Amino acid sequence: MAFKRTNRGTIALWQGTPSCSAAQRFVRRWLRENSPAYPTIWIPDNTRLKGNLGECIAFCCASLAWNPMPRCLAANAFKTLGNISRSEIDLLWIGFGTTPNDDFIIQQEVKTTTSRTLDYAAALITDYEKSFGPDPYLTLNTHLQAVKSKLKYEWQQPQLVNRVNALQAQTPALAHRLTIIPTLIHDLNSEDPVPKLTAVEAELKAGGWRHIESWAIGFKGLSDHLKSMAEDKP
Repeated sequence: MAFKRTNRGTIALWQGTPSCSAAQRFVRRWLRENSPAYPTIWIPDNTRLKGNLGECIAFCCASLAWNPMPRCLAANAFKTLGNISRSEIDLLWIGFGTTPNDDFIIQQEVKTTTSRTLDYAAALITDYEKSFGPDPYLTLNTHLQAVKSKLKYEWQQPQLVNRVNALQAQTPALAHRLTIIPTLIHDLNSEDPVPKLTAVEAELKAGGWRHIESWAIGFKGLSDHLKSMAEDKP
């Protein structure tokens, strides 16, 4: 396995195993197999590419965490090297159980930072607020409408469309089968990510979010690893 996971309270800490280089190679292999127009030239101040790579890393960790994997709507992870970064839900996972009562959704927002302070983690709060905010293009319910279209026309499972309706909600407090995973991609030489994510969780809980499981995914020398991922070079 390319990543190992340990837990501190509600926060999962992911690191490469047996090394960060092994995790980097795992992500590069996934990109070669799934991302069009790969590789590309790394530009350190390209925040779009940095963010997209972070979403891809989070997706790769999720592929190891869940078996079977839920279906996923990804804003940028499947087109990591695209010329745009879509400001949608980063990773929206949906799972259908044996009965409708077992259905669930997972909303994963991802922030990638090479800063030592990890203050960027606070931007996760804003991302989640958009999901029940005034812009209809960014809300969770709008994205669930897209899920219904995919079920009907792409995934060829129209019998599941009505079950998505039960997953919709007007506020975070009413989203009983929604789990959120605020995710921070960071350098292992940074500050401890746990206090930062703990503060994020406290703010989100105060806003009515019910089920929160944060992830911190660390690489020693993150900038160098992002460059290697983008250029497909050791």
